[in-house]
Amino acid sequence: MNALWSDPLYGIGNQNTFPIWTQAALEYNETGSATSGTANFLKDYFQLTMSQISMLLNNPMQGWIKNVDGLVYKFWDCNETAPNSSRCDLNYLAALQWSQQGVTNNPPQGPAIPSIVSANSSAVGYPEISYYLHEKLLKDNFTGNVTLYQNLNFTYQFGLQVLNATPTAPYKYCATDQTLLNLRNYRFVLDAGQKFIQNGGSLNNLTDLQPVKDRWNLPSLEHAYVFTKYCEYFVSEFALLRHMNGTKGFVGIGTFAAQVMYQNFVALQQFLFVDYLSRSILVNVTEANLGCQEMLNNSFDGEASSDVLNKVCSIPQLKNFDLESMKFLTTVCRYTQSETYNAFLASSGLKAQNVTAICQHNDSRTFAEYYIANQLMLNQFYNCSNISQSCSDFEFAAKQWGSSSITSTLPPILSTQFSKSSSLTVADFYPTTFPKAFEYLPALNYLKPNFPDENITALNYTRTLQLLNFLSLYSATILQRAFVFSQNGMLQNFTELTNFTNPVPILTYFRYLSIEFALQGLSQTRTGNELLWGYRDPLLIQLQNTSVLAGGDPSTQPDLALAGQNSSLEDAQKYFQQTVYTGA
Repeated sequence: MNALWSDPLYGIGNQNTFPIWTQAALEYNETGSATSGTANFLKDYFQLTMSQISMLLNNPMQGWIKNVDGLVYKFWDCNETAPNSSRCDLNYLAALQWSQQGVTNNPPQGPAIPSIVSANSSAVGYPEISYYLHEKLLKDNFTGNVTLYQNLNFTYQFGLQVLNATPTAPYKYCATDQTLLNLRNYRFVLDAGQKFIQNGGSLNNLTDLQPVKDRWNLPSLEHAYVFTKYCEYFVSEFALLRHMNGTKGFVGIGTFAAQVMYQNFVALQQFLFVDYLSRSILVNVTEANLGCQEMLNNSFDGEASSDVLNKVCSIPQLKNFDLESMKFLTTVCRYTQSETYNAFLASSGLKAQNVTAICQHNDSRTFAEYYIANQLMLNQFYNCSNISQSCSDFEFAAKQWGSSSITSTLPPILSTQFSKSSSLTVADFYPTTFPKAFEYLPALNYLKPNFPDENITALNYTRTLQLLNFLSLYSATILQRAFVFSQNGMLQNFTELTNFTNPVPILTYFRYLSIEFALQGLSQTRTGNELLWGYRDPLLIQLQNTSVLAGGDPSTQPDLALAGQNSSLEDAQKYFQQTVYTGA
């Protein structure tokens, strides 16, 4: 209970981390389940059961949320965008803030603040268009008629159009002509602005911005001018950080490295502990010379019929009764109400209480005996937290990324399970699943010739926790700023941002992630058929499948055809042009 309340990263009693629990409660309210998203993360992090996390997210949090929903709904007049709901449309609130500062400047109680950056030390600049107009554009050597512009207003309906992220069927992205989350529309604005500048950029002649006015149905050309300048400012100051000598390269490498960090860690989290636990169980089952039917019959106190045992042990996942079978049962027991759990119920014909018996009835020679005992063994061997008797998937993966402690020392029961008895990376144990080392220690040891005088040491668990989150290494913006701070010699800012004193090793690590994982190396091997007739590039597929809100571009064309349609060399060089900024 103390950990739940006071944990520095995710404690429910910390005003800085309570919003995470609120987000989980909102998701739980919408789905009625804690099997995915923020709720599932908190469940695994604190090693809670499904009933425990559901109880925490149910009452009194749902009551609090309902009361706040009612207050917010009435105060900001949400009826127009959510007429059949008691909760404000979050897109409406975002549009209201972006277009008019209508949320922070008009709170139900407490002092008004002009912008979201006013109460957020990690954000800077003028993200709302109304804030940008009055505090940046009109005060930064503005040469036009201030009176003409100072009373311009932008509606929340305009904000809803611009911030629209709803996919347009059959696409995976929003394909309207107004959303700025479709890069085609953003380019439209920038191109119009460039033409305006090329033709003199006079505020007395805004006709070059007529296409922008028409496309977004703006009230005047002055509105179109403000909108165009805002879009230019947003690219320069937020995306590229030009005011800090930022470049497109830093944007690219920050995006790639953050995505690689998150995706690889999630893969490690979902795989490593379950594999170790399943292998340990298999050793016990093999030594006991147990078959599927005998083990399950023991779990059911010898009361299961042969027909039931035959049916259960004949499903594809248990038929061979091997490592994959142990992983299947481990997943069923560890993640109740998951897809695997429900699939087991459907295919086996068992009831929920039967599955509970398999997972919890720990008499001699049962699955639960080995399942429970080996969780405790791994917890003690790797010195996991005392929140429960089992290591969490998150903690197991975090210890491996920061210190390689999981693969560097194996418990005796696993001493013969791998081709090596010790390694700094899971790539040596699972080369198919993890082809390259991405953990901190082995990667930096590999890169050490670039910083020979640096002493590379493991990260302790507390420091690892500070890094593995979206306020640190999972954030493309944070990594981009790290490169900018290093480039400008702002070492104190770099240290405050990353918790590293020397930028060279960790920035080299980010470059390594971008090159070896995002770009899959500096060279690729392709067949003649692929070079002649085209292939799907993994990096472009990743960009296509990543939400624009996370730095992706779902409209990316992932197919590369270098030769085109029997084209000339000149045409081939123009065919499907793709530009990637690596930061190298």
